[in-house]
Amino acid sequence: MKNTIILSVLAFSFISGGAIAQTIPDEKHEAVALKSYPTLAKRTKAELLIYKNGKELHGFKKVDCEYQSIDDDCVTTSFFGAINLFNPKTSKIEAYPVVFNMGYEWYNYEIWALDKEKVEFDATPSASPDGKTIATGFDTMDGMTGGGGLTFYDIKHLEDPTIFEIPCQPLKWADNATLKVKCSVPNEVGYSYFYATAAKDAAKKWKIVPDKAVGNIQKVYYPSEGN
Repeated sequence: MKNTIILSVLAFSFISGGAIAQTIPDEKHEAVALKSYPTLAKRTKAELLIYKNGKELHGFKKVDCEYQSIDDDCVTTSFFGAINLFNPKTSKIEAYPVVFNMGYEWYNYEIWALDKEKVEFDATPSASPDGKTIATGFDTMDGMTGGGGLTFYDIKHLEDPTIFEIPCQPLKWADNATLKVKCSVPNEVGYSYFYATAAKDAAKKWKIVPDKAVGNIQKVYYPSEGN
């Protein structure tokens, strides 16, 4: 695929439309993912093949990065799972393949065949129940990717996300416009963690409201300027 949208975002999950599990996937994770989505990916001795609607999209050759240095930037790719997103062309929610790439000091996730493009994320996206919104974020600022702020994407406008400076990890969607999150703010010894609800207000703008606003935790958080 020649067209690529690169999105600076943040999170982690075995994606089926909601919950996030904070872990970097290993061979066991891929084995479960391949078994769960046999029509989306297949691992051969030489490469990982991914598909959509029976069509082969791409092949990732198997490489050994054990003895590579930062100058080589060797990249290993594994099948991570699938994300359920709304397809405007079919008016249906469909499963899209997601792969995980690990470089020397970086990683990202790719959704394939989304509007004929490969979409890259700094971490795993979580889809709303209707598949029309993607959320991503860590509960602390992530040192490896440099990201952390909760970010929302409308799948029809991927290049115009709503970005929060505060780091929050998506936990569970209550509905298409309400997401439970775990966030953090810096304190004297590290971070203060708290639970909050990210939801759209009457003007359909996203905001984050902590369950309890104590200490240096604000009563409400709004997106960065320009969002």
